[in-house]
Amino acid sequence: MSKQAPTYDDFITEYPEFSPPAVFEADVQRQLDFAIRLLSRSAWGDWYSDGILLVAAHSISMRLNTQSAVNGSSVIGSTSSKTWYNRTMYGQKFLYLQSLVV
Repeated sequence: MSKQAPTYDDFITEYPEFSPPAVFEADVQRQLDFAIRLLSRSAWGDWYSDGILLVAAHSISMRLNTQSAVNGSSVIGSTSSKTWYNRTMYGQKFLYLQSLVV
């Protein structure tokens, strides 16, 4: 994508499954802001925006899965970073991209 941080609109274009009412815009923005602080623009270069989108999508997906866990649908425990990202397809894509970029 680009070396610029993605916007909410960029996120929804890439991942429309997280459009309201599934996830509120403020919740998506909070995860984008978190991912922006987490990833280094200089380390990720042209893949910076892609990495942010994947981290945000992973975090949102995990949050939705955690809500399911509260209802007894799955189990969430403490994990390593790699195991944590392997829990969603977005996290798996992030790990793959990270292995190519960083």
